[in-house]
Amino acid sequence: MKRRFTLVLCFLSFYFSGITQVFYGNAGGFLYSFSYINGSCSSCPLQPLNGITPVNLTFNGDLFVLPNGNIIITQGDQLLVYALPDPDPVVNLSGFIITGTAAGPGGLVYLIGLSANISSLYTYDPVTNAITLIGDFPAGNTLTDLFYFNGQLYASGTSVFLVNTSNPGASILQNSSINPNFAVADEGFYIGFDFGSPVFGQFNPVNGVNNILCTLTPPVPGGSLQQIPGSAPPPQPCCTTEAGMLPGVGPFNTCINTLFTFPSAAGVVLDNNDLLRYILFSNPADTLGSILATSNTPFFTFNPATMQTGVTYYVAAIAGNNLGGNVNLNDPCLDISNAIQVTWRPLPSVTFSVANPDICGSACTNIIAIFTGTPPFALTYATPTGTSTQTFPGNTGVFQVCALSPPGSFLVQALMLTDNYCTCN
Repeated sequence: MKRRFTLVLCFLSFYFSGITQVFYGNAGGFLYSFSYINGSCSSCPLQPLNGITPVNLTFNGDLFVLPNGNIIITQGDQLLVYALPDPDPVVNLSGFIITGTAAGPGGLVYLIGLSANISSLYTYDPVTNAITLIGDFPAGNTLTDLFYFNGQLYASGTSVFLVNTSNPGASILQNSSINPNFAVADEGFYIGFDFGSPVFGQFNPVNGVNNILCTLTPPVPGGSLQQIPGSAPPPQPCCTTEAGMLPGVGPFNTCINTLFTFPSAAGVVLDNNDLLRYILFSNPADTLGSILATSNTPFFTFNPATMQTGVTYYVAAIAGNNLGGNVNLNDPCLDISNAIQVTWRPLPSVTFSVANPDICGSACTNIIAIFTGTPPFALTYATPTGTSTQTFPGNTGVFQVCALSPPGSFLVQALMLTDNYCTCN
């Protein structure tokens, strides 16, 4: 099914102290998402970064989303900036090992890098793509990540420092109690390991309190836990609802006096509160705004009050939350299948005319048949001599009728007419 790639493949919603957090994680070049609600964790499927060849991100790698929607991936001594869905990086810088990123003021991005076992602070300007060295951190400390806590920038690794962004060498040691394998995001949220088990928690760098919120099930993000900087968009749930696929190829043509039936959707995935329905709509550019009919089963009938013959309509499966027996069209996990095309065709008709209705004796005359519908036409008709069936390639045709004795009037009657789509009896 489910649409167009956007950068946010799956938001993850964190409810902690009444605050909704939006994060990204990565594992092997994939976006990874999970949610934490009321003490429990639930995972979203791994989602690929569209068009980007997966790179083997490790805990020394990072993933970062810029305010303009571009995405930074760091790996080793590379900093790759992607304007998704373009598969080619717009920036590819090298020269030092980049281990962490954090949003800075005025659109700048802080980087923490490692060269000759010395941890240093840099800034990256996404406008000019310039990287500027600010300075080195105190010697003897391997720092692997940057994060904000209560509006202050911290560097974490073997120790935790309150960063002096003008002179990193004067940064203040807070404590040395944090696991250096933690991938830390804003406000101290992290993914790490507790006695070998992957965990999600929150670390307070001021007092060193480490609060494990829940235990995760592998796989877990390998190199980052990143909050969207600036004004985060409304969080979306991790959606599993799938309306599936309609196996019909089409386009289909059907008659106004028959049901249009099609195979049921395949590959449907529904949550406990989901419904699957079928919709008939008129505008693929405005699916929800042009729905003409909804069905619990895979068939539709022609409604002359809302539909016209000869017009292409579209049929799809739709899945989402149950709202009074119908699919809630405002469900954030609403999913719509592929659409198949169908056109309702009118019943064909025929009228007869004759140049001279008077026939002498047992003579014969030509009857002109005028058809409406889509040729070819197969006409079954009755005359005084019996019943005949004849095929006509166009919308007009001629057939011959002969009279019988005794004299008097006789009847020529159409019994059945079939055009390219429909049959009229």
